[in-house]
Amino acid sequence: MGKKSAVAAIFLLAVLLAAAQSPEGTEAEPAPQEVTASGSAPAPPPLAPVPVLPVGAPQSL
Repeated sequence: MGKKSAVAAIFLLAVLLAAAQSPEGTEAEPAPQEVTASGSAPAPPPLAPVPVLPVGAPQSL
């Protein structure tokens, strides 16, 4: 990795860390306890479907 790309990567990482720690980002999303009034934890998001090919199926269709 060249010097310029290394400096750019470090700068981008610093910007992302600063954005993650900014108070604006934390105020935009309410805490999970505030989302559910009943006190129970919210359900986790559903998993993405995984395509399943039968055994012996051709690789290219």
